[in-house]
Amino acid sequence: MPRSRLLPLVALAATATLLTAAGCARPDHGTAPAKAAAGNDAAANPAVAAAKQFTAAYTSTTAAWTGPTSSPPVAPGKTIVFLNRWTFSETNSYVVETAKQAAAALGWKFVAVDVSKDFNAGVTQALQLKPDGLISQVTEADADSQALAQIAASGIPHIDFTIGTTDLNTKNPGITHIVDYHYYLQGQLAAAEAVLATGGQARLGLFRASPNSSNQQEIQGIKDYFAQHGGGSVTAEQQIADGLIGSPQLGQAAVAFVQGHPDVNVVWDEFDGIAIGAVPAVRAAGLASKAPQISHEGDAPNLDFIRNGQGQIGDVAVSYGWATWAAFDDLNRIFNKVPLPQDDGVPVRLLTADNLPPAGQRYEGGYDYAGHYRTLWGVK
Repeated sequence: MPRSRLLPLVALAATATLLTAAGCARPDHGTAPAKAAAGNDAAANPAVAAAKQFTAAYTSTTAAWTGPTSSPPVAPGKTIVFLNRWTFSETNSYVVETAKQAAAALGWKFVAVDVSKDFNAGVTQALQLKPDGLISQVTEADADSQALAQIAASGIPHIDFTIGTTDLNTKNPGITHIVDYHYYLQGQLAAAEAVLATGGQARLGLFRASPNSSNQQEIQGIKDYFAQHGGGSVTAEQQIADGLIGSPQLGQAAVAFVQGHPDVNVVWDEFDGIAIGAVPAVRAAGLASKAPQISHEGDAPNLDFIRNGQGQIGDVAVSYGWATWAAFDDLNRIFNKVPLPQDDGVPVRLLTADNLPPAGQRYEGGYDYAGHYRTLWGVK
């Protein structure tokens, strides 16, 4: 499996198993000791001051529009196929529902083709429908070369997101455009939050999936941030087998990681599908205060961990809904032979206990992006 960022949140159902499997005497419900360290006077701690300054622009509860400022007319009568690969994922289901709304606004036909069992065969089936455009998530140039070769040969434009903007991806002829999630910046923000959480003494442990374009960029952002601004370093790293993610064994692995690295005082989970299993298990093992966790994506259950002081202290989030509408805007520009924006303007936010969306809601950007796109397109 090339990418695990969209793995299921069904791990919630396994929480009870995780708590038992963690093998702890009592749960640790707080992260106060780590957060208290961040109270150090920033003037006396240059690393903390730098982290506060770096994160300041990414903590607002609202977002300004930085996407395209004009639009060509809506191209009529188009059919868009979504390569529905991660059918078990709550995030993926949300993207499909959002795509239906964007397509309806444009008056286009939208079809989600299940390609989950055999991606290459599924892409062949999707191309036989002769759509005008394709959208997918987590289609990587290295792992999905055969499918992308099919797409390139078809000449059908393909918008991809939830992948990194590496040369391998951006130069692949089967990927017309990537909606950029700014993974390098996301890594920098995670590192800065680790600095703030530890008072400038972050000893960060990386708990991540197998190498892929997005975590490569995130991890580089983390390491470069520490090198440039100080306040911490990466002191341990563990790659998680894909088969563990979403299983009770992931929680056990997270506890073992923290216990096996007593120097680690904050843990970076690559994405919320990992944190959803790791956070409860570490908390149940009584280790939440020792090693609070930071994750990425902005899923509602993870934001509730932060809200309730349950072992996760930060989440670097993007709006998947915003990215989905941006993908449809990109296709309309392609159909009109209009240049694509270099950056679609999907915002990145560092979410902590101070700036969360309402309880039970995922991060959606704090802006009516759908209304803005409707206005750009001249539709109701």
